[in-house]
Amino acid sequence: MKPFSSAGRQALADFFGAMVTQKAHWYCLSVLPASDATNVEVNQIFPLLSTLLSVEPGLMLSMLQLSGLAQLRRGKVSISIKTWTEFIAEKRLDIEITTFSVVNRRYNFIPVGSWNKDRHPPQLPL
Repeated sequence: MKPFSSAGRQALADFFGAMVTQKAHWYCLSVLPASDATNVEVNQIFPLLSTLLSVEPGLMLSMLQLSGLAQLRRGKVSISIKTWTEFIAEKRLDIEITTFSVVNRRYNFIPVGSWNKDRHPPQLPL
């Protein structure tokens, strides 16, 4: 694994570990074109992970790509579910990656934070 890839993954793992004390919320990993009404609606319900990190979406995709968590396919950056699953297991993170199809388009989500059964019970997206 390249040094930047390891550093990027470790930084992301540290971030997810630090967020455990916060109320959980689902975030979208994919950057969605605002020209599509469905994408706008999904973004309103599930903000981009880059928004939580206060990073431009394009920069976030580049970081994920350099960290091996996304791949360039047909001129577009796509999330690698297999690599995310391996990353979660490797870093022993208490998160998951979930894919939902909405209007024949796949969206990838992760919950960031933790669910407290008394104050913040878990809810399924969509």
